[in-house]
Amino acid sequence: MNFYKRNTTLNTTTTALFVCMGIMFPLIFHFVGDGLGKILLPMHIPVFLCGLICGPISGVICGILVPIACSLITSVPVMFPPAIAMSLELATYGFLSGLLLELFKKIKSNSIGRLKVVISLLISMLVGRIVHGIFFALFTLMGSGEYSLKIFFIADFITPWIGIVIQIVAIPAIMEALSRLNVLAKYDIKYENAQKE
Repeated sequence: MNFYKRNTTLNTTTTALFVCMGIMFPLIFHFVGDGLGKILLPMHIPVFLCGLICGPISGVICGILVPIACSLITSVPVMFPPAIAMSLELATYGFLSGLLLELFKKIKSNSIGRLKVVISLLISMLVGRIVHGIFFALFTLMGSGEYSLKIFFIADFITPWIGIVIQIVAIPAIMEALSRLNVLAKYDIKYENAQKE
């Protein structure tokens, strides 16, 4: 698939940039006010953008590193279980968003073409939240804490609904702007090879 043929130099530096953004954004929100992170989901946008721009492999790396690095640097979230659960959730976002976007690019349909980023986001969000819920359900089965469908829906859908809306609006707009500026084309290995010739 195409995500194996990307501009590796640019991919590496961009992935590192998104990891840094994923660490810095929550810090900013924690300074502004406690609890904003759970509402606005500042870690998520850099991970989604990493998957969509750099591909699923980079998306996984970014998704795993961001929550764990945040936990190590600031102790927020606590490493276990929250940071581990978030790393699995965000790794799913990064991987699926990048993979689905690549798959949708192969479908010759104008309607899907215009919505490919939104569809990739929505599916990734749903699956990532299911992974997050399964982790906490298994954690609860081991006799640690309480968990239920009600807690799952409140924590993953109701509390962060503003952040979800922001992601659905902002990320496709950012991707469209980058596409119009011909930035996304630079991540293809063909671009890198052309520059060397």
